[in-house]
Amino acid sequence: MTRLDPIDHAFAFRHASDDRISPDGARLCFVLTRRDAVLDRRVNTLMLSEDRRTWSELADSTGAIGPRWSPDGTRLAYLRREDAGMAVIVHDIGTGHSRPLAQGEAALRDLAWSPDGR
Repeated sequence: MTRLDPIDHAFAFRHASDDRISPDGARLCFVLTRRDAVLDRRVNTLMLSEDRRTWSELADSTGAIGPRWSPDGTRLAYLRREDAGMAVIVHDIGTGHSRPLAQGEAALRDLAWSPDGR
């Protein structure tokens, strides 16, 4: 039996949080937190499933927190921690492209869509 060193065991830990189901129930997303052994810090990424069986990491989602589906389920907004503060990012599910809506030094913790999707 192979025995893991307690340090290796600690860095192998992964945690899923802030899971969200799209309004039509077809897609799921969650924030995956893992430990970076080299930098000795937590790293968040956004995971997305369009079939509830396979998962993929959303490109450029390192530092993501608080994902929220748009009311029509075509976009996913989230906050992303950056060196100089926070950014509000919107990911278009159809095109697969993400774009920043706002960036700043404020420590944001949550976001919400308006009922009309704006």
